[in-house]
Amino acid sequence: MNFEITAIYTSLIAILTLLLAYRVTVFRRQLNAGLGGKGHRAFSVAIRAHANMIEYAPISLLLLLFAENLIQSSLVIHGFGGLFVLSRAAHAFGYTRALGGYSPFRMYGILLNWLVMLLLSLCNLYWVLMS
Repeated sequence: MNFEITAIYTSLIAILTLLLAYRVTVFRRQLNAGLGGKGHRAFSVAIRAHANMIEYAPISLLLLLFAENLIQSSLVIHGFGGLFVLSRAAHAFGYTRALGGYSPFRMYGILLNWLVMLLLSLCNLYWVLMS
C-alpha cells in the first residue's frame, strides 16, 4: 500500500495550512504580538482561520487514508480528496474575506467539509463491517 492519493491531498492541505500560518506570522510581526489577536479583528480572524484548518484537517485526512486502504477505487478517493481541499480553501477564503462574518464561501466550505467527513465515515464503516 502506497497511499499515493492521500499523499497528494495531504500535501495540498499542508501547503494551504502553511499559507494560513504565514498570514498569522505576518500579523504577529507587524503588531509585535506573541499571543492572541491584540484586539485586531483581521489578526484574530487569521488566527481562527489557521486554527479551524488544524481542527478539521487531521481527522479528515485520516478518514481519507483509511478509505484509500479500504475502498480501492482511485476515482472515489480523488473525488473525496478534491472535495476536501476545495472545502478547506473555500472556508479559509470566505472566513478571511468576511473577517469572520457571513460568507457563502465560508458556509458552503464547512458544509462540504462536513459532508466529506460524513460520507468518508459511512464508507469506511460500510467497508469494514461488510468485509
